[in-house]
Formats: sequence, structure tokens, C-alpha cells
Amino acid sequence: MIDDIETILDKHISFNNLDNCVLRWNNKRSEWSLKSFTQMFDEVLNKEEKTFGSRVSDAFHLHGSSTLSKGGANLATKPLHEFSGNTILSQQLDGLTSYQFLNSANDDGVNSIISSIVHNYNYQDKQFDVECSDGYIDNVEQTFQEFYAGKMAGQDPTAIFPTNDDKKRNLIRKHVYTDAIMREERLRAGRNNVISRALALSPGMSFSSKGGTHRDAGDFVIISGEDANSGKRFAQVMYGEWLMTNVVHVFMFDREDYSNTITCIKPHTYGKV
Repeated sequence: MIDDIETILDKHISFNNLDNCVLRWNNKRSEWSLKSFTQMFDEVLNKEEKTFGSRVSDAFHLHGSSTLSKGGANLATKPLHEFSGNTILSQQLDGLTSYQFLNSANDDGVNSIISSIVHNYNYQDKQFDVECSDGYIDNVEQTFQEFYAGKMAGQDPTAIFPTNDDKKRNLIRKHVYTDAIMREERLRAGRNNVISRALALSPGMSFSSKGGTHRDAGDFVIISGEDANSGKRFAQVMYGEWLMTNVVHVFMFDREDYSNTITCIKPHTYGKV
């Protein structure tokens, strides 16, 4: 049997943190990398030094405008508090005057983000195994919080993870079978599959900006704005760290112009909503 690279990645799990991984070509370093999402989120902030990490490539100010760009490596030396709200420095960032906000569909969340009960048969011992704990929806939510949301800025960063009483009582659940031998490998079919869907169904945003060749999917952008510190529910979702999932480089030679269309997701709020 010959597996293609997508099949291998579908079965792969990080040995260090048991999270899903991304195979990525790094244009800046001209090399391939295989990193877990947890490692990627680890590189967004340095909370001890109060600086942005290497994974942040840009910051934008919503409803503002500027001729100054503060993108690229310069962000790594800027204190977090300077970008936490509507400050003089944040107003000098490239401005966003329009965007498309893509909220997650309720039906998708109800149908796919549910407890997973993993079944396995050990041919050597001739024994069936049924694992429920790792894939139970409350435990998956706790892992999602630990892997992603808890690493972000804010007084109480909280995962965006849709649950309800029916899910918690396992009235809505899914049974899956895997031939993986080790428990860590079986996580990919159960718990990690739910985590992957929850991340994919996180709130999204799409916008266009002046072009930059340094931008790439897998990096993060920071969104600030006038009401970033207002405490409003929408502000807690909109402002903060966004993971870029797609970057389109648009070259318009007739106008001698270059722009980017950026799509990104945010699986957390910077405070409880």
C-alpha cells in the first residue's frame, strides 16, 4: 500500500505534545517544516518579555488609516501594551477600512464538534478496546483551551468552542474505529479530529491590504482598533491574534500595484464572552 502525503498527515500526531501538525514550506528560509499547531501558537507571544514572537508577521488597525507600515520583524521588539488597544502607536499601523467577517455556522458546530468514542481491536491479544475519556467533549474543550487559547493575550483568553447540554450528556456523539496500535496514535482518530474541526470552524475574517511578500499562511496578524479595550463581546472576538490560513498575492501590472487578500481564523476571545 502506497500512502500519499495527505494520508500520512491525516494519521500523523506530534510526539512532543500530541497535537495535529502542519507540513509547511517556509519562503523566508526556503525549507520545509513539520510543526504542531501548539508550537505555532507558542511562537505568537512572549508573555515574560511582553513582546510578539517570531510567528507574528503583521499588525493592522481597524477603521484607521496610515501611510506607515509596521509589519515584519520589527514587531518582535514592541511591548504588548503598546498594541493592546487604541494607542498612538497602534494608529500608525496599516489601516483596515473594510473586511468580511465569517462566523461559524451553528449547524456545523452541533454536528461535528461532539464527543468521539474510539473503537479498536488488538489482533495480538484478540481484545476490543473502547476509549471514551480522551474524546469526551468537556475534555476536548479543555485541551483546546490549553493548546491554543490559553497562550494568547488578555486577562482571561477563552476558547471559542461550541458546546451544549446535549453534548455534555453524550446525547450527541460519534463512534469511530481505528486500527492504530498505540493510544497516542488513536488520539488522531478521536480527540484530535474534533480539535481539527473546531479550529477549522472558528470565526474567520477576510480582508485586502497593501502587498507584502513576507506574508504567508501559518503566520499570525494582530488586529487593533478604537474600541479594542471596550469589553464589548464583538471586540473580544475581533481584536487580537489571528492565524492566517490563506494569503493571495495579487499583482496588477497595468496599475503598477501589488496587494494581498488575507483569510484568517481566531479560535479564542481575549476575555470570557
